[in-house]
Amino acid sequence: MLLLSMCLALLVSLLILFIIWIHTAPLEHGGEEAIVILGYTCDNNEIHPLLLDRLNTALRLIRLNSYKSIIVTGGSVSQTSSLTEAEIMKDYLIQNGIHRDKILMERESRDTIENLVNCKRIMERENIRSFLMISNSFHIRRITMIAQALRLEPAFYASRNVWSITRQFTRTLKEMKLFMFTYRELKKHAWH
Repeated sequence: MLLLSMCLALLVSLLILFIIWIHTAPLEHGGEEAIVILGYTCDNNEIHPLLLDRLNTALRLIRLNSYKSIIVTGGSVSQTSSLTEAEIMKDYLIQNGIHRDKILMERESRDTIENLVNCKRIMERENIRSFLMISNSFHIRRITMIAQALRLEPAFYASRNVWSITRQFTRTLKEMKLFMFTYRELKKHAWH
């Protein structure tokens, strides 16, 4: 019984350490040419609360800084949406006062790796040298790993407070599995 209790305590401790590690990725912003907002599945063409957090975080920064371009990412992942994540995001930004000519769309990707691969192509085409990636706190560590594999050097930013991290708890647990999947996928492909 003692061994079982010790194993359980170890697992709980490891889980707590993982959650702390995930949500303490370095965040920074300032001086970038472009901002990239990573998509999130939108069912029935509606913005998921986690995506809304990303969009509103980006809007706050856009109003404080002068970005050459705003890139929204995401294809049609949901079976219940007629629009891509990028189209839904673009519409939201326009409704919130962002000029449509500043918004570039990446509408082909179906996961985070494809988001970054396709954004890299857009940035090369548009001659964008520095950019800020916006996501949720749970996502920053994994997108950092992907960016490094693609030889990208963005700054990263997320809304990070007790309330937002609490709302992301279930997603943080899922991120463990996705972190391992992403690591294996990056090892398989030669994007370097």
